[in-house]
Amino acid sequence: MTLDDFFVKGYYTDILSFDIASEFSNYVFANCRVSDSMHIAQDVKARLNELHLYLAENYVSKIFSSYKILGNGMWDNVDNGSDIWHNDLSDGKLLNSNILLYIDDNRLYNNSIMVRNKIEEFKIQPQPNQLVWLNQSTCFEHKAVHNSGSRRLLSFEFFIDGLK
Repeated sequence: MTLDDFFVKGYYTDILSFDIASEFSNYVFANCRVSDSMHIAQDVKARLNELHLYLAENYVSKIFSSYKILGNGMWDNVDNGSDIWHNDLSDGKLLNSNILLYIDDNRLYNNSIMVRNKIEEFKIQPQPNQLVWLNQSTCFEHKAVHNSGSRRLLSFEFFIDGLK
């Protein structure tokens, strides 16, 4: 696995070899712009936990030997504050990396996630089953762009020892 982009650009992207988008396409995703409650049913939470372990074992552990699995979730749209440049670690959250797994084709409505380092910006328009692994070291920032349509995703948080 080559992860040069993770350390240079601030992200790594890959397409899963299995169809998680179809599996989650009928689940109810809370619209994070209008819902205070991001409650997830117990069976769905169990599946998210399984996926979290899969991502840890098949991505994070391939590069890093010491990390903590943190929270996970699922939502539609973009919450307040995520549509401006930010870094979750710098904003005081206890995570320094997360993997976003997309359910919808963001190319249809020109939705994207933007990532930047100190020199350049990158625009990613994820398609179904595509993951975007964000490096939230303090030298990187990201923001979500939601123009219209569904923007459903799963999120998996990590704290990786050594990422600052």
